[in-house]
Amino acid sequence: MSTTDMNSAVNTPGRGKRADKKALRVTVSLTDRSLERVERLARELGGSKTDTINRAIALYDLLEEVEAEGGLYTKGEGGQLERLRLLR
Repeated sequence: MSTTDMNSAVNTPGRGKRADKKALRVTVSLTDRSLERVERLARELGGSKTDTINRAIALYDLLEEVEAEGGLYTKGEGGQLERLRLLR
């Protein structure tokens, strides 16, 4: 999967716009730490908490897809390929 594909997979519309007009309102319970992270990312990315959570879900889904297709690799010391693993 190309970088462009990955970017478009997690890219969401700007503030106040919903990608899916049939959006469903859901209530979730977050730990204090998770809420702080969502709020920080929303500020840094310039979106809402909803946008941030939707992007996180899309990114997680993308990572699962990449893992199912053989995973991601990086070049380690000495130039050998090393497979990156998702921690669960």
